[in-house]
Amino acid sequence: MLRKGDLNEIERIPSPPADDPAGPHTEEMWMIKTYLHKYDEAEKILLDDKRETLSWGSLAGAPKSLVLGRTYFHQKEVAKAQAAFEAARLALERSVQANPRDPDQRMFLAEAYARLGRKEDALREARRAAEIIPESKDAYFGIGLLTHLAEIYVTVGERDLALPIIQHSLASPAGLFASELRFDPVWDPIRADARFLNLMQQPDHVFRVAAK
Repeated sequence: MLRKGDLNEIERIPSPPADDPAGPHTEEMWMIKTYLHKYDEAEKILLDDKRETLSWGSLAGAPKSLVLGRTYFHQKEVAKAQAAFEAARLALERSVQANPRDPDQRMFLAEAYARLGRKEDALREARRAAEIIPESKDAYFGIGLLTHLAEIYVTVGERDLALPIIQHSLASPAGLFASELRFDPVWDPIRADARFLNLMQQPDHVFRVAAK
């Protein structure tokens, strides 16, 4: 999927059994259905999970309402998306107040603000989140936060600010794969931009690890 941009194999991944000791795999399966644009199935996966906070990967600590908001947004269910993002905003504001140095919670809050049309609030929180763990201090988490900042820029219509970050992320060992630009719907607002199309066509950097 990441190396070749080929979703054929991922489409054949079966749903995990209900009694899987590794857990429900909600986040992974939601991501797969989202990349395949099967949003109805993605919604069902979320609603079947009784947890209110997710716990895996880039969604760790995200309120389920935020991820439901994403799903409803892609389904073009405007009212349901707005209600979900509003619920997420309330939860995340409390979380950020309690944990002001948690960059993920600030970035999630930035997304909720962005989807609710609160552009300046979104930009403030996203920039603060990226500043908490800069790339110069942590090459893995830092580039991840910068990439999420680019997503916020895209969401609020600041594509000129997003594109240089996307280009930088593509050139980072821990950053984006070009394939992700092709199938992640977060980039849909700039998909027709010639500069973005050029980035999608660039080959991925291959970083060699020296033998010990």
